[in-house]
Amino acid sequence: MQTHISINSPGFDEIDKSARDYAQLGLELQVTELDMDMKDNSEEMLQKQAIRYKRLFLYFKKWCDDGIKLTNVTFWGTTDNRSWLNRPGASSYPMLFNANLEKKPAYYGAIQHPDIPLY
Repeated sequence: MQTHISINSPGFDEIDKSARDYAQLGLELQVTELDMDMKDNSEEMLQKQAIRYKRLFLYFKKWCDDGIKLTNVTFWGTTDNRSWLNRPGASSYPMLFNANLEKKPAYYGAIQHPDIPLY
């Protein structure tokens, strides 16, 4: 499943339904090209992104717990400044690391750090 998502969409119910539909076909599931388009890197939005990544990774864990064969999660890049979403006139902050390879709150969301709330 190519997983180019944004800070607001698609909803988790849609992502979950897609994964479960594929799983019913007996297919191995891989989450590929994961990034989360976000145009604002304010502290508020960085926290929102961390929460969304945390919730997403909880879905990945639940899928495995439910017997879905999730075998891979691949991010579509490492740092915000090297993302395909950044082009002339458009900035995005989709990754787990900033331009200086410093961990963003999103990193802590993805690893399920307890300091990142779920909502």
